[in-house]
Amino acid sequence: MSWAKATARWFTRLVRPEAEGVKPAEGERSVSTGAAAVLATEVLASQRVCRVASESETLGSEELTAGPNAFGQLVSETVSEDPKGAIALAEGRALGGARAAVLIPEGRIVECHGALHAVASRRAPLVIHAVVSADTASAPTLGAEGHGPYHALADTGLILGLARNAQHAVDMTLIVRRAAELALVPAVVV
Repeated sequence: MSWAKATARWFTRLVRPEAEGVKPAEGERSVSTGAAAVLATEVLASQRVCRVASESETLGSEELTAGPNAFGQLVSETVSEDPKGAIALAEGRALGGARAAVLIPEGRIVECHGALHAVASRRAPLVIHAVVSADTASAPTLGAEGHGPYHALADTGLILGLARNAQHAVDMTLIVRRAAELALVPAVVV
């Protein structure tokens, strides 16, 4: 195999490991989306992960097991159509003592304004992620210059974190998790 073919094959596996039907080995570098990296971080840190389903996803009523977290406890994942329902479920688990997180598409976070305000008033140590997709990352939202949902949450009483890239989103996830648990204030990472 030539050097050029080997490099092209390595790059293809790095960017799209499923293209060859081969998943990267443990410890092997690969490229991931920011949402996938945040979800993986939350699965390692949480006991309950709730997320809002995408338009193409079909839902079942059962709770999924995502495997063990970094502490050896099983992580359960719930997929919901309604972002308010996902927040309510995660809030209940957080108030019950479990580490919980919610992943909501950025465009739907504003419709949860009232629910987020209520979560803050109940002081639930919950982490909420407003997942920005590639098609909405630079689009004007709510008449603002792309950060409308973030600014709309300013009066909710939540800890707000604004990540500039995928690595920063993962770092912010861990930082706001610690702050939310110490201060008993929910946090949002956009």
